[in-house]
Amino acid sequence: MIELLVVIAIIGILAAMLLPALNKARAQGRKAVCVSNLRQTGIAINMYAADFNDYTPFSIGPTVVDGTPGSYPWCAFLTPYTVRIVGKSSTIFVCPEQPMRLQVASYPGGERTVACNPVIFGGPWLVSSYTAGLKPTKLTDITHPSDVILVADSNQVADDNESSEAWLQMYPFNKAAMPSGVQATDLVPNPTSNDNVDVPPGGTGAGRIRYRHTNGAAALMADGHVEIIMHGNLTYGNVFP
Repeated sequence: MIELLVVIAIIGILAAMLLPALNKARAQGRKAVCVSNLRQTGIAINMYAADFNDYTPFSIGPTVVDGTPGSYPWCAFLTPYTVRIVGKSSTIFVCPEQPMRLQVASYPGGERTVACNPVIFGGPWLVSSYTAGLKPTKLTDITHPSDVILVADSNQVADDNESSEAWLQMYPFNKAAMPSGVQATDLVPNPTSNDNVDVPPGGTGAGRIRYRHTNGAAALMADGHVEIIMHGNLTYGNVFP
């Protein structure tokens, strides 16, 4: 009896020692899938840009999806390309590390846990102008493409089917040009003490980068590579071309 208790105790100790390592390995696996998804997204963006004079899709703008005209996010513009790349249109825009369960959207590309950089994609197109004066930038006009974010992990919004907003809206992504008095290498101040959270029902603070990978956010850069930006390490050069 004593021997059995000893064996059980040893098994419990070993399990307690191994569990953190297993959880870390699972988290690394989810991060690898997220990085892969963003790389495929980057290929789709470049395919789209090759067809549209080096511009990305609208962050939100008019198009026709499954025969229905309307105003759709950038992901919907890319689904014809993502299908050609990986044979799927929606899950490529979803990070497996998502903390909130996504509801199925009514159109391809409607489910997402990432958001685009409106300094490059432009702000949402409203009838005849871009929101907040955020005009799009050609990919070929980005002077430091290895530094500039195209798409990044973003916080989920309960009131938007648990998806992320289509475009990043936190400072300084909401500025049409780099603020005066700062340089590309300067760090962007964290907007609030709780900037790295998802948005509950009725809450505020949507459109922020979500550092869901052990305090790091996966970000697709304009040159096509994906890097993990740690919380607090975002620079103005990551935002402006």
